[in-house]
Amino acid sequence: MIDGIYFFSINAMTKFLQALGALIIWGFMINVPLKAQSYKTLADKIHSHQEEHPVEKVFLHTDKQIYSAGENIWYKAYIFNPETRLPESKSGLLYVELLSENETGIVQNKSRIVYAGASGDFSLPEDLQAGNYRLVAYTNLMKNYGEAYYFQQNIQVVNPHFEQLHIQYEQEFDQNARTVNLKLSGDHFSGEHGTSTYYYRLRNGEKDFKKGKVKVDPQGQVALTFDPTKIADDNLLLELAYEVEGKTIIREIGLGKQQEDYQLEFYPEGGDMIAGQSGRIAFRLIDSNGKPMEMAGEVLDDAGEVVANFQSLHEGLGMFHMKPILGEKYRIRAKSGDRIIEKPLPKVLSEGLALNLQMNKSAFATLRLSGKDFGGQEFYILIQDGQNIEKLVSISWPVDRDYYLMKLPLEQLSSGVKRLTIFDEQLRPHCERLFFVNHHQEEAAITFEVNETFGNRELVAPKITVQDSLGDPLAGHFSVAVVDKTAVSENMDHDITSYLLLNADLENAPEKSVPYLAGANSKNPYLVDMVMMTNGWRRFSWRDVFEASENSYAIEKGIILKGHLEGAFGKNQKGGRLILANAHNLLEFTMTETDENGDFVFENLNVQDTSQLVLQGRKRRGSSHVVVSVDTVPHYSSLYPAKMEMASEGIAAYISRRDEIFKFDTLYNVGFDVKMLEEFVVSDTRLEDEEMSDLNSTWFTNYDKTLEAEAITQYPSIENMLQQMLPASRQAINEESGTTDLIYRNQALAFTLDGMLVSYDDILMLSPIDVKQVFFASDASVSGSGGMGIVAFHTISGTGGTSGETSLGLNILTNIGYHSPREFPKMNYSEKQPEHIKPDHRTTVHWQPWVITDQAGKAKFEFYTSDDRKTEYEIRLQGVTAGGLLINATKRIQIQ
Repeated sequence: MIDGIYFFSINAMTKFLQALGALIIWGFMINVPLKAQSYKTLADKIHSHQEEHPVEKVFLHTDKQIYSAGENIWYKAYIFNPETRLPESKSGLLYVELLSENETGIVQNKSRIVYAGASGDFSLPEDLQAGNYRLVAYTNLMKNYGEAYYFQQNIQVVNPHFEQLHIQYEQEFDQNARTVNLKLSGDHFSGEHGTSTYYYRLRNGEKDFKKGKVKVDPQGQVALTFDPTKIADDNLLLELAYEVEGKTIIREIGLGKQQEDYQLEFYPEGGDMIAGQSGRIAFRLIDSNGKPMEMAGEVLDDAGEVVANFQSLHEGLGMFHMKPILGEKYRIRAKSGDRIIEKPLPKVLSEGLALNLQMNKSAFATLRLSGKDFGGQEFYILIQDGQNIEKLVSISWPVDRDYYLMKLPLEQLSSGVKRLTIFDEQLRPHCERLFFVNHHQEEAAITFEVNETFGNRELVAPKITVQDSLGDPLAGHFSVAVVDKTAVSENMDHDITSYLLLNADLENAPEKSVPYLAGANSKNPYLVDMVMMTNGWRRFSWRDVFEASENSYAIEKGIILKGHLEGAFGKNQKGGRLILANAHNLLEFTMTETDENGDFVFENLNVQDTSQLVLQGRKRRGSSHVVVSVDTVPHYSSLYPAKMEMASEGIAAYISRRDEIFKFDTLYNVGFDVKMLEEFVVSDTRLEDEEMSDLNSTWFTNYDKTLEAEAITQYPSIENMLQQMLPASRQAINEESGTTDLIYRNQALAFTLDGMLVSYDDILMLSPIDVKQVFFASDASVSGSGGMGIVAFHTISGTGGTSGETSLGLNILTNIGYHSPREFPKMNYSEKQPEHIKPDHRTTVHWQPWVITDQAGKAKFEFYTSDDRKTEYEIRLQGVTAGGLLINATKRIQIQ
C-alpha cells in the first residue's frame, strides 16, 4: 500500500490549516496547532533568506564555439530571476571574461545590462596561441554563491598564421616524483616544418622551478619528471617553446596542484549510508584534468568478501545497491584502463533516515523513507526550485512501520532541477537529494519564413513569428547566429533551455547539457538521475537559512569606482574631496568625499571603456599633496582544475576554411570593417516595464547659474563677480588650513578650474579676461558631491589659466567603463564595390544580438550569403519572451 498525500501551495496550505482544527490525511491524525506553527516557521525562514539573498542566473549565447586568432567572439547575455523565472535583473553590470587554458584572465568586459540582456564581443589577438579557452559570465551578486554558479563555456581557438601543435598530457604522482606525460601531434611535430626538439620551463608562481630541452620520440611522446618535495607552491605552469620559420611559439599548460591522477567521489542517496537500510550509492570518477574516466569493480567488506559489483555507465558516472552493516568498513576495488583503484566507502551510520526516490516515466515519482524508531513522528517534505518553495507538505509516520511510501505528482512541479529535503518536527534536516523534472513542453512555437536554397552573394531575409500554444503572439528579445555548417560542424554544448534548466543549478554539471534534454534524442532519464545524485550540493546551508546572514557582495547597478586617498606620508585623508571628470569634456564631472578611513566610491558611473577620465583628489584643507589610488576589479579565479581538452573532430574543416581566409586576407590586404555601436536604444514599447532611470548619466551637467565670457569681463575682479553671482555668500578663514573659504548656505563651496579641484584662493588669482565660462550648482544639484555646492571655471586656454602648473593627486584613468560593443560587419552585395573583389569565406555569416518581435510576434533580419558553394547554413535563434518562455530554434538553408 502506498500512503497518499495532498500537495498544497503555500497560501492554500496556510488557509487550510487555519480553517481546520485537525487535518486527516489518509486516516492519520495530525496535531494542527503544532504543525501550522512549524510549517509557518519553516516557510517564513526560507522566504526571509530568499529576500535577503537574491539570486540571478546568466546564459551566454555565442555565435559558435571554435574561433581563429584574429576573429571576434560575439555574445549576447540573458539574465534571469530564478524566483519568478522571468527575464529580470537586479544588477546593472555583467562581467564577461575570456580565460586561458591555465585559467589566466585574457580580457574582461563590463557589459551594461538593459532589459535583462547585454551584448558584446572579444577581439582575439592575431598572435593568440591555439588552444582551449573559457568564457565566464557573472554579476557581482553571483559571487556570493561561488564560481560554480557562474556561466562557463569552453572555447577552442586555432591559429591560421602558423601550423598547429596539439598537446595532450597525463600526470602520475607518488611521494618522490611527479611525472608529466606529453603526447604531441600536428604539423609542428611532423611534416614539412616538423621539429622534435622543444624547450620547456616549469614555473610555480613567479619563479622558475625547472627548465631545459627535450626531444620527443617518433610517436610524439615525452615524459618530464621532477621532485615535488622541492616545490613551495605546487600550482605549476608548463611552458613549451619551439621555433617555426624564425618564429618562437610558446604553449602554456596549467598542471594544477599536486593531487592524485584521479578523483573518485561517492554519493549515498540522501547523504549517508545507514546501517540495515538498503540504499543506492552513486559515484563519479574523473582524471586530474576533470575528464570522465570509466571503471568497473566490486565492493568489499572487512573480510574481503564481495558485497556488490558495479561499473560506470556514462561519463564516469555509475551506481550500485547495498545494505550496509554496522561496524563494517567497506572499500571498493576497481580497474580503469591499466590503473587499479582502491578507496574506502563513507562511514556507515548506526541510525538515521534513509531516502530512495524512483524517477518513473509516469507522471509520478515514488518516494520511500526508511529507518528505525520513526513511527508516530511527523516530518516535512520540502521541494525547492533554487530557493523557491514549490511544495511543502507534512506527513505523519505510521506507528507500526519502519518505512513510509508516497507518490510525488510531477505535473505539479515546474521543469528543472529540484531539491528534496526531509525535516523533522523540530525543523532539523535529515536527508536530501536533487532530482530533475522535464515536461518536454513546447509552450512557444517559432515559425521561419525563408526559402530553402540560395546562391552565392544572395540576400537572405528570414522572417520569424513567435506564438504561444494558443497561437497568440509573444513579445520578447532574441539573438541569432548564422554559421556555415561545413566549416563550423560542431553543435553547441549548451542552449538557453538546457543550460538554465540543468547546468545552472549543478556544481558537477555535464560539459554538454544539450544531449540530456534534446527531445526524443535526450539521454536516458536514468543517466540524468545519476547526474542528480552526484550533485549533492546547494548554494546555501540550512544553518544560514535559520540564522540570519548577510551577503558579502552587493548588487551593482552600474560602474563603480573605488579607491583611497592618503597624504604624502601615508596618512589616511578623512573628508578629502575627489572629482572625476571626462578628459574630453572637463565640464562633465562628478564629486565625492572620503570616509574616516580615507576611502571613496563613485557609484553608477555612466562611462564607456573607450572614455578617458581624470581623477583628482585634495585634502579637506585644500592641499593637493596627496596620493590617489584606485581599486582594480578582480578577475575570475577558478577554484577547479581545467576541464578542457582540444577536441579533434570538426577542427580540421575549420582550420582549412580559416587557412583559406588568411591566404586571401594576405593577398588582397582587405579586411572587414568593424564599427562601434552607438548607445543601445530599444524602441519596443512593450518592454517599458524595465526601469531605465539607472541608465541616466551621473555626470553633473545641470547648472543653477551660468556666466559667459562677455558678461564675465564686465567685472573688475573674480571676487566681485562671485559676490554679484552669489549675493548670499560670505568669505571666512579656514582655521585648519589658514586659507579662505567662500561660504554659501552654511557650506564651503568647492571650486574646479578646467576640471581640476582648486582652492578659493587659487580662483581669486584669475583675471576675468582669462575666463571663458563660469557655472554654479547648489548642493542639491550635484550628484555625489557630498552635500557641497560647486563653482566650475573654464578658462579660454583650457590649461588652468596662465600658470600652466600640473596639479598633484592626479590620475588619468582608462578602460573602467561599460564595454562598447562593436557591430557585426555586414556584407552588402546589392551594388558592386571595389572591395568585393576579395573572396568571401565567412564561417559566421551573420550575428545579430537584438532581434525584437513586434505586436504581432514577428521580427525579421537579413544577410548576404558568401562565396562558398554546396554548403549548408544553420540559423540559430535563442532568446526569451517577456513572460519567461525560453526559445531555442534552428533552421537550415542550402547554398548551391
